[in-house]
Amino acid sequence: GRGPRHSLPNARTVQSTTEQDLPPGEESGFLPPQTPPNFREPVSPRGPAFTEVPGGYWIVSSRQAPVPPTDIDASRNLVYLYRTPNTMQAWPREVFLQTLRVDRPTCITIHGSYNYWPDVLSESVHSLRWIDQAAQGREVQFVYFSWPADGYAHLVFPLELVAMGRRASRHSLYLANLLTQFPPEQPVCLVGHSHGARCSVAALHALGGGSLEDGSRLAPGFGMPRRMNAVLLAAAVDHDWLNP
Repeated sequence: GRGPRHSLPNARTVQSTTEQDLPPGEESGFLPPQTPPNFREPVSPRGPAFTEVPGGYWIVSSRQAPVPPTDIDASRNLVYLYRTPNTMQAWPREVFLQTLRVDRPTCITIHGSYNYWPDVLSESVHSLRWIDQAAQGREVQFVYFSWPADGYAHLVFPLELVAMGRRASRHSLYLANLLTQFPPEQPVCLVGHSHGARCSVAALHALGGGSLEDGSRLAPGFGMPRRMNAVLLAAAVDHDWLNP
C-alpha cells in the first residue's frame, strides 16, 4: 500500500498548527466563505513538502470540471484543497493520493443539492466533527466531495430537482475515476446526502462496470478499492434502484 510521504515534489507548504490551536467553536478560526476555485493553482516544480496538520481535511471539487467528463483520467480535472483552521491550499492530485494510508479509512462525504460554496465551507466543518465524534478516537481521513449543486430556477422547482439529480449522477464519474486511483487495500466509506447519495450510488454503479443515464462509463481495465462501504442519508433515489 501507499504510506504517507513527507517530501513531495510539485507542492507548497501548508501553515502548521498544533492540537491546542484548533478552534473551540463550531467554525471559529476557519477561513471565511469565498468564491469556489475555478482553476488549479500553478505549483512550482520545486516547492516545499506537504505536511498534514491536526484538524486538516480535504475538499475535492468538481464544480468547474466539464460535463460529461471527456478525459479518460477525469479526476485530474478536479480541484484538491487542503483546509486547516488557518489556511486553505490547492495541491496536485498526486499529493492528495500520497496522503492515503491503508491503516486509516478514508471517509468521503458528498453533499446534496442547493449547497453553494459558502455552504460547502461551513457544512464540511460540521461533517468533519460529526465523523470525528463517531470515530471515537480512531484515526479517519475526511474528504468532502463538492459538485456544482447551486440552484437557480426556483420557480420551476420540480424540473430543477430533476436536472440537479442528473447533474449529481454525471459528476459521479469524477468520483468513481478518483476511486480507481486508490490502492486496492484502502478502506473507503462514501457518505451521501440527498442527491449526494445519488452521486454515491452512481459512482458505485460505474465502478461495477455500469453506464450512467447519458451512456458514459469508466474506461475498461481500472482497479478499485476492495473494502468499500456506503451510507445513504435521505437518499434521493427510487426504492428499487439497488435491486439486483
